[in-house]
Amino acid sequence: MATIAISPQNDDSSCGPCAINTVKHFILPTTVNIIKPSLVPAPCLQTMSKIINHIHENSSNDSVASVSEDSGDSEVEDGDCVDSTCKFTFQLSLPSWTTLCSPSPAPSDTPTSILYTPHEAPDPVSKVSCQSLDNFLIDVTPEERAEATKCEFERMKNKWESKQERQEKADHEKLLDKCEKGKQCQQAYCDRKKAQKVATGDDSQQKKLKQDIKDGKRDSHMHGRKPTKAPKKAQNHNYMQPIIWTQIEAAAQKAGKPWSPKGIVETAQKMNPQLFHRLTPQVLGCWIDDEAKSRGEYRWKASVLEKVKHGNAPGGHTTWQGILDSVPEVCEMIKKQLKGIRGSGAILNSLSIRRIMVRIIEKHTPELFN
Repeated sequence: MATIAISPQNDDSSCGPCAINTVKHFILPTTVNIIKPSLVPAPCLQTMSKIINHIHENSSNDSVASVSEDSGDSEVEDGDCVDSTCKFTFQLSLPSWTTLCSPSPAPSDTPTSILYTPHEAPDPVSKVSCQSLDNFLIDVTPEERAEATKCEFERMKNKWESKQERQEKADHEKLLDKCEKGKQCQQAYCDRKKAQKVATGDDSQQKKLKQDIKDGKRDSHMHGRKPTKAPKKAQNHNYMQPIIWTQIEAAAQKAGKPWSPKGIVETAQKMNPQLFHRLTPQVLGCWIDDEAKSRGEYRWKASVLEKVKHGNAPGGHTTWQGILDSVPEVCEMIKKQLKGIRGSGAILNSLSIRRIMVRIIEKHTPELFN
């Protein structure tokens, strides 16, 4: 069995030229080559040109068909055309461009391409004038071409939309089937696990849990893991306490202008690392008045200074009395002494503050230690 090489085809209208080229190549493989898809229109035009040339050359030899009609009969019969003749005229009408886009009319019983005229003498057939291939092509106006393009676009658009709709419907059905199969697989897995636990007796713990919930020994809304670390209270530093705030102001003066939150925090941490190790530039930056800073003035916000004035204490009335509430003059002396020390730039800690307070109390109110 011989293998025939065929030319590739990328459309649905070039079957004839490709078949002819395949046969020619099979008969004359050294002379005729396999045609490329991009060159298929060339043999079509060549064949059409040969047909037109053949019609042009043989148009002078065409004869008019005639039949005889019996003088006594009213209808034409085969072989009886003696006195009368019948002329058949074949007319080739090329459709217009708009006709191609419009729907085809309803079929008619009377053919329009063949005209039958009895009892007429045959006329000589005029010679067809064929000077070029353009005489047989359709003359299309720009309006007709635009209308045809619009019709073709609408047809392709409707075809594409219907295809997309079918594809979306198929994808949706496929997704639903996949979800349904997943549910079935999950249910089958759960059933297998449950049967395995029942067979091995591992469901005793679950039964005990359900019984405890039923008896009220355990809350059914308990979620999460059990705590492994003991809870501890959060520690928040009150940086707006007057004694601590004086250290922040000293750090700001030492850092210099323009006030940089990062520079102030680093300076404060160098001055007292134990107290300011958790202070961040983001927190301190919220205390600076940005509007005044844009004008070249460096100061704290009024709301921050108001909190510092009251020690950032919570609102309400305090009924608790301290040991020094009965001697307010001693309290003022202690505050004045501590502020003076901080104003000089010295560092204060809890130990040094305690010593200063004890010395002042022993000097002015020693009875408090009795």
